[in-house]
Parts: sequence; structure tokens; C-alpha cells
Amino acid sequence: MSIINILKQVITEFVFGGFDTVQRPLLTGIVVLIIYVLVMLANTANICFIVMDKRLHQPMYLFVCNLAIIDLVYCTSACS
Repeated sequence: MSIINILKQVITEFVFGGFDTVQRPLLTGIVVLIIYVLVMLANTANICFIVMDKRLHQPMYLFVCNLAIIDLVYCTSACS
């Protein structure tokens, strides 16, 4: 059984829910992008510090590393 797309609609834009009535959408988008990049950099740095330093290979820090990985995935899925 195959599924065929018969509508052939082209999506040209999308609007984030809650941001459709913002006065300055470009500024809001830039702020969201900056926050996203900072979250990605902070979590990546956290993971790198834990992986590089052998003294941090303890259960508590491995748990923090797992939380950072989950935060990376969650922020990416929520923002895209």
C-alpha cells in the first residue's frame, strides 16, 4: 500500500505559534537564534570538559553529560 501526495502544495512560509503578533519579528528571530546558539555552545562545552578530564568520569558528571546531550536534542527538536 503506497501513499501518494495528491495535493502538491508548496509551503512558502511558516509562523511560530505565539510569535505571529510580534511588532518586530526579525529582532525576535535574531534573539531566538542567539539563545539557541548559546545553548548549543554551552552544552557542547560542558560535554567536552567532561569527556576530556578523566577526573570528571564519575557518575554525577556522567549524569550531567547525559543531561547536556538531552538538552541539545530537545532544543534542536523544539527550535526546528
